Amino acid sequence: IAHHIWVNATNSVWLGEYFRCDWDMFRTGHPFANVHAMARAVSGGPLYISDSATTFDKSVLAPFIIPDKSGRIIPCLGVGRPTPDCLFQNPLETPIAYKIWNTCVGGWIVVVFNFCRAAAKVTAEICCCDVERLATDEMVRWNGDPPRTSK
Repeated sequence: IAHHIWVNATNSVWLGEYFRCDWDMFRTGHPFANVHAMARAVSGGPLYISDSATTFDKSVLAPFIIPDKSGRIIPCLGVGRPTPDCLFQNPLETPIAYKIWNTCVGGWIVVVFNFCRAAAKVTAEICCCDVERLATDEMVRWNGDPPRTSK
């Protein structure tokens, strides 16, 4: 999973100037389905699954659904890319928090992953400089629960 997400995010830096990259489908029953879902949500490409109707786990996609009862997924407007400090890093071998960012209707989204095989835990700071054109110190933290604003 880590290699797949890293390669797709890196490819989006180059190919995202021409089209939206497709980070591929996944199954909601996979042990790391939540990681797959977060990566697809920030990618800016389609978020689609390959489950059968009897094995679909709607709780995996629930955090990404707009709470207006339409069933629509919160769309990203751009292409998911690594933050500048992660761009030329190998997150599989380097103990860093690998950050991917994108824009969405409400502002910006940054998703943080730990892909390092050797590090059980990594720490990171997320700041406005991680996202292009973000000139404010106001950020929203979200972990799937209702959002709360903090500085």
